[in-house]
Amino acid sequence: MKITNRNKLEVMNLIHNNRRTTLNETYCSLSQQEMAEYLCCNRNKVSRIICRLIDEGYIIPRNGKVRRYALTTKGKGVLMNLNTK
Repeated sequence: MKITNRNKLEVMNLIHNNRRTTLNETYCSLSQQEMAEYLCCNRNKVSRIICRLIDEGYIIPRNGKVRRYALTTKGKGVLMNLNTK
């Protein structure tokens, strides 16, 4: 399964649109399985996309916890640039 830029943007949008804040921490509230169901793909692909986004500096795991991801400044910038076009 090839990971495309569109796949990465879809996951970044899910993380951005499903964020919540608790105890001064903002993160995505969706599990990888929930993301996979929303995107109509399997959890393994979502996991690979998330790993790639972390490696490329677009998202970070919050406090090292599984299932808690947040956009970095770089990731927010990409989404903001796309939304202003």
